[in-house]
Amino acid sequence: MMIRQRLGWAAIAAAGLVLAAPAGAGSLHQPNDGSDAVLGDPAATAETRATYNLLKGLTLKANANMLEGQHLGGPGDLVVQPGDPDMFDMQGYRIDSNSPGTHSAYPRLVGARYDANLTPNQYVLDPALVDQINQKLVGIESSYGPVISITATPPNPWNRSAGRSSDPNDGALSKLFIANRGHNDAATAFWNDIDTIATGLGNLKTPDGKAIPVLFRPFAEFNTDKYYFRKQSSADFVTLWTQVVDYYRGKQLHNLIICWEAWVWGSSSTSQPSQVDVAPWYPGDSYVDVVAGAFYFQKNANIDNTPYFNLDIPPGSDDFNVFYNLTTLAVTHDKPFGAAQWGLNYKSTPPGDDASTLAFMTAMDAKHANYANQPADQKVQHLGFAYYWTGPMQVQSQTSASAFVEDPRVSSITGVPSLAAEDGWIQEASAGSNTGGSKGPAALLQTGDSGAAGCKNCQWRSIVSFDTVTTLPAGATLVPGTPVTLLLKSQGTVGTSPFANPAAFGPLCIDAAWTAATQAPGWFGGGTAFALDDFPVVAASNAACVATLPDPSLDLYGRSFANIGAKYVNRAAGGRTQLRLRFANGTDGNSSNNYVSWYAGDAGLAAAPQLIFTTTLPN
Repeated sequence: MMIRQRLGWAAIAAAGLVLAAPAGAGSLHQPNDGSDAVLGDPAATAETRATYNLLKGLTLKANANMLEGQHLGGPGDLVVQPGDPDMFDMQGYRIDSNSPGTHSAYPRLVGARYDANLTPNQYVLDPALVDQINQKLVGIESSYGPVISITATPPNPWNRSAGRSSDPNDGALSKLFIANRGHNDAATAFWNDIDTIATGLGNLKTPDGKAIPVLFRPFAEFNTDKYYFRKQSSADFVTLWTQVVDYYRGKQLHNLIICWEAWVWGSSSTSQPSQVDVAPWYPGDSYVDVVAGAFYFQKNANIDNTPYFNLDIPPGSDDFNVFYNLTTLAVTHDKPFGAAQWGLNYKSTPPGDDASTLAFMTAMDAKHANYANQPADQKVQHLGFAYYWTGPMQVQSQTSASAFVEDPRVSSITGVPSLAAEDGWIQEASAGSNTGGSKGPAALLQTGDSGAAGCKNCQWRSIVSFDTVTTLPAGATLVPGTPVTLLLKSQGTVGTSPFANPAAFGPLCIDAAWTAATQAPGWFGGGTAFALDDFPVVAASNAACVATLPDPSLDLYGRSFANIGAKYVNRAAGGRTQLRLRFANGTDGNSSNNYVSWYAGDAGLAAAPQLIFTTTLPN
């Protein structure tokens, strides 16, 4: 993954901190719905506060109020085996849609686990692998702009090979309190692992060095057969949780949004009553920012959870009690709520149906809207995100995926493909003339110079054009501060790549169609149609070199990403967002073909140029 400079942190911080607007007529706002929750870390960065304001403000909206989430993987997914998908490639989670126009959707919340199985029999929390995971996530955040989630817990300090699971030799959690570090092996191992996690979280930074906000789960699905729950004391768990969170804050990790999560379906009050009675395990409002559930739905010979999508849960059952204990706790403590793990077809024959997620959202919001008439112990919070898990449970693998991302309530990242009829290459009329001489169709784009007889050292420039109006729902607006990214995929190089000779060619510039007089997006040449007069840089109608594209050969998949300013996206009726690609110095003067070919708009959604950004809808 290429990493580009991320723009807009100041803008998103400023935008995110403004939540004073009253709830609209279509709002989901109810008392204690988390919309006025306070981040537990008083020293949290402005960017972290902005991300938290996004999460907690979702109940102030009737549309774009549930983030599409996707877990990417962990240590065992870093090496891609032949024939297997790359779990850290966002294109693998692309969902294509033709409504209202052709575009793709990507998850708006993505993340990874630092600790997990490297092989079936090897559970690891390894600093080198944590660094590799971070590199993947930084590239994704820089290019697509999703919210980032991390799950990280020290392996069982009494039996590391058990992973996070309990072991007969486990001691009391009080033995792990920080005062015992250096005094017993388990506590020492535990806090050493906390240091590994802290270093990883601290290294999650944008290319310009700003800490990336993280939705962080320090002890995931706590009420299961984990060493930090099984036969443990809730008081000891709360103490350990608070010590861990304080330790991270003491390490100046002010980019964390702390998520407290319980397993929902399948908990048993018979084996351990506290699996269902989760309230005593709540660490306190200063140490929890988001309350979440792990929701895994089964339909097999033994279990059928499908009625649960409509909240048709047998009253008095353990599933009923743990669900309402958890959601009521979120309401009681005024915290935003989400599904930190989401599986539609857990231990079931795939695929599930993304329509079931929509049904669950509808059922949740129906009860949430009827807040005043719900029993005191059966309050329901709005579902702010659904974080799909991996394998056959991935979001794009389910049926009804397109309908899911087309639902106005679901907030995804949008990728708009370029228009084949308005894409193409233009060759300079003669070397140094700065006028177009010939042009080609959208079968490919070319940037570099020519060695052809009669036009040696002539520049190749290319135009990409995007419909950023009719492909989006009516009223959609760009989310302030989130990146707008141009994505291109290379077909290959003819001659020597201009990227290999930067002294001669300079950077690959992206020019934007921009009308200086009106300070608004416009078009190259005489109109939006692809033409020879799109070739020259004209100050009155062009913004020159607003960004640069990196060398695609540095990317595993031959892709190149660049962030452009949101102001260059044309949202006016009938408008196009047009960009021109050219090497700044044009030629190396050696009279040979030296150019990069790129896929163009007729290559299909998997390879065509894309403009990637995040929008929201009015209430």
